[in-house]
Amino acid sequence: MAMAALRREGRRFAPLISPRPITAVRSSPLAPTHEYGSHFLDLTPPLRNRMKSIKNIQKITKAMKMVAASKLRAIQTKTENSRGLWQPFTALLGDLPSVDVKKNVVVTISSDKGLCGGINSTSVKISKGLHKLNSGPEKGTKYVILGEKAKAILVRDSKKDIELILTELQKNPLSYTQVSVLADEILKNVEYDALRIVFNKFQSVVSFLPTVSTVLSPEIVEREAESGGKLGDLDSYEIEGGETKGEILQNLSEFQFSCVMFNAVLENACSEQGARMSAMDSSSRNAGDMLDRLTLTYNRTRQASITTELIEIISGASALEVRKNLNRGQIWMMKRPKSLDSIAASVQPLEASSTGHFDNKQPSKEVLELWRSADSVCFDVDSTVCVDEGLDELAEFCGAGKGVAEWTARAMGGSIPLEEAVTAMLSLFKPSLAQVQDFLEKRPPRISPGIEEFVKKLKARNTNVYLISGGFRQMINPVASILGIPQENIFANQMLFSSSGEFTGFDATEPTSRSGGKATAVQQIRKVKGYKALIMIGDGATEVSKFI
Repeated sequence: MAMAALRREGRRFAPLISPRPITAVRSSPLAPTHEYGSHFLDLTPPLRNRMKSIKNIQKITKAMKMVAASKLRAIQTKTENSRGLWQPFTALLGDLPSVDVKKNVVVTISSDKGLCGGINSTSVKISKGLHKLNSGPEKGTKYVILGEKAKAILVRDSKKDIELILTELQKNPLSYTQVSVLADEILKNVEYDALRIVFNKFQSVVSFLPTVSTVLSPEIVEREAESGGKLGDLDSYEIEGGETKGEILQNLSEFQFSCVMFNAVLENACSEQGARMSAMDSSSRNAGDMLDRLTLTYNRTRQASITTELIEIISGASALEVRKNLNRGQIWMMKRPKSLDSIAASVQPLEASSTGHFDNKQPSKEVLELWRSADSVCFDVDSTVCVDEGLDELAEFCGAGKGVAEWTARAMGGSIPLEEAVTAMLSLFKPSLAQVQDFLEKRPPRISPGIEEFVKKLKARNTNVYLISGGFRQMINPVASILGIPQENIFANQMLFSSSGEFTGFDATEPTSRSGGKATAVQQIRKVKGYKALIMIGDGATEVSKFI
């Protein structure tokens, strides 16, 4: 709107700036002069930009899914082998999550990167629950954090309770040596009675189990063994060598912690890659669904823009004094060569424009003269008389909208024969008679703004109106009824059904069932009716291909 206002202001002040009149460069023999030129606003670039962005995001999510799958295969084998490392220690020293101690340390294992579902938030929630459960007047609970994601959350909420933070665990391939160094670092810097390790145990690509493993200090292990609890069987073992029982328990406890940590880090890494695969797969599918919806909106916006511009042109022509200039228009027509007696007024699809925007303008004087002298007007139906593509809407109603819309775009662009496109589209969903009737009842045709009034004006001038479409009579008859156009003035295809209402095909003898069929129908009309000047209005390449 701002650019249009600037252009209007430029024309207003042009005589004050330059002594010479401003003329426009014509791009074709029928290009309008600057006096009549007025660009229409193209509403589709924002949609195109958004669709392009979503396609790029979809490429990224698909690539991330493939990378996660590759990493998962490498880590999964290590994870399965590590499970047998810590199990003997658990059988010997136990895993007592309910043990009551004064000094608790919650070791929260998370990932350094995001986009992996809810595994990090789950670990943090369980860690907070353990912190709250084991806190009290005589108890203390501290955090040891592994991974950036848990750090980002817990630093905000419990900064004073954090003893140690370790990050970038997966910068290098995970090994027992690397994890044992981390375990030794934790044991040196933290005083504890019980280490509670929170991680996600890998079960499958789409499933992981939040898990807590408990490692007790040597003093607590010895206390539990002496009290005759679950660790009472420790006294049945004989100690050989010069080491005391306390030293052996110290070594076993430290080794148990490093083995449990190694398995926990691998399990969590495996769960991370599996969750990332699932998240990226869902993101890719969601991007595809969003693209489908935007493509439908884009096509409808484009068709509405074409129809609106067409109505603007038609309204401008019909607003002139037709009767005053009628005779002059007839004389002009008689002097023109026969090749201009029939004119295809067609708006190309957006994809055909190399500049990426519509360049339609108000008609030149020559086109207005033709409108004044026309004694017959033929309309295409889909995206011209009606806002929508009828077959696309029926296909969407029957659940095959995406595939049919692609064939429609190719057919409108003129890249494939019409009969091939129609056959392919109908084979995708094969509508029954009951489905067609249900569609017409629930989704009546939407007439483009201004068409009804324009047809009435044409009839008032005794100008005959025809509907020529590559669509089907079953959906065009209601349109003709609304506009008051007789059935004999309809040239369209015909669906064929069996006695039980099943779809069997379409009538291939209709002229509009083939490429160039609209031109054939126009020639038949002119031959039978003897019209001298006939105008064809449509929105696709099939309208213009046989006329110019």
